[in-house]
Parts: sequence; structure tokens; C-alpha cells
Amino acid sequence: MPKPYIDFIVSTDRNQDPKYLTIFDYSSYGQLQSKLAIFEIYLPGAETPKVFNVLKNQINAINSTNLELSCLDCNGDNYVDLPDGIWCINLKASGGEKYQRKKYYLRAEQFRRELDKIYVRIGIEFNPIDEEFIKWANRVEVYLQVAQSFINDGDLGNGQRFYQDAHAMLEKYKSCKNCF
Repeated sequence: MPKPYIDFIVSTDRNQDPKYLTIFDYSSYGQLQSKLAIFEIYLPGAETPKVFNVLKNQINAINSTNLELSCLDCNGDNYVDLPDGIWCINLKASGGEKYQRKKYYLRAEQFRRELDKIYVRIGIEFNPIDEEFIKWANRVEVYLQVAQSFINDGDLGNGQRFYQDAHAMLEKYKSCKNCF
């Protein structure tokens, strides 16, 4: 039987509902196929993970109820948007520490939705779109991409710094009356 290889992908589809986190398990479990595998999911800033059984070689959908951020049928609450920020996801297969994969993921769905609202408003109000706005928007997009690149490279400190800078630019724009 082949040696186990543990791997997964987190969906980063811009059209994904911010209430869900979708994880695709692409592992080859080999002799561990019949054994338990779990996800340890650390929300941004959390020190303790939420633990879930893995649906092996399938799509695993996580929501605010799974993560204990909301509950269904509790005073009429529904799913809520999952928080933006740096998430840590660790897939562990039974069989020892060598059968695991940890990845960091920059979740920015709420950030992008706010940015999309600005883009739509600017597109309606201005035709052609103001050059200063284009420079600002490009700067925000580049900062967000740089943040993701640092995180992909394992540099969480710089990833967090660039994400916070992009977020600050967005918040500054939202509070500005006549920026462009």
C-alpha cells in the first residue's frame, strides 16, 4: 500500500458566501484510509482550535454554527459571516505526527465585499473612473496580494502587517466624504 500523503486546499473563490469555509481534502491516505482524520481550525487570533472530523477525499464545509460563532434555532439566529484574518488549518491523520499538513489562509471575504460595494458605487457615480481612485484601488489590491504572498511563504508577521495596512486604507476611504 502506498505511503500516506496528506494535503488539502481551501477554496478562495471570490464568489464564495462569507458564511462558509470550504476545504477540499486531496489526501492519499493509504493504510490510514480506515482511520480517523481531523481538522484543527484556528480562527484569527485564537489559541485553541476547533476540531472536526474530516470527510476524506471530499469537500468539507465549515460554517459559523460548526465553529460555535452562532447557532441555528437559538432565538432565530442564523449563520453569520466568518471572520476575516489569518486562519490556521491543520489536517491530521491518525498514525503519528508525520501524517499531517498545516496551512495558513488569509480570509478576506468581508473585506472584498466592502471593496466591491465601493467599486460599484464609483462605477455608477463616475464615468470614466477617476485616476486617483484607480491608484488607490490598485494600492489596496496590491497590499492584499502581498499579504497573501507573505502568508503563503510562511511569514505571518509581514502578512498580518500588509493585511492590516490594506484594511486601514479601506476604512479610511469608507470614512472619507470627498476623497476622489
